[in-house]
Amino acid sequence: MTPEDIRALRTELGITQQQFASLLDVSFVSVNRWENGHAEPMGGNRATLSLLSDALALTAPSIVRSRLHEADGDGAAILRVLVALGPRTLP
Repeated sequence: MTPEDIRALRTELGITQQQFASLLDVSFVSVNRWENGHAEPMGGNRATLSLLSDALALTAPSIVRSRLHEADGDGAAILRVLVALGPRTLP
């Protein structure tokens, strides 16, 4: 995911870098570095951003933002929200 992709996700949600960091349970500095190309999200953060992208492709940003806010920075709850909002796969 490019810095532009990450910035686009955040701006589609209509939130600041600090709010984005809080929703994803990472530091403001991490989000800032991702968006400026000085660092890349790794591991779980990369997966979370991918799930967020999928959720936004299918669900209105205001709904995604509201559901993430309800997760209150809890990493497991954030993942549950994003999986629930993301694409469904058939068995």
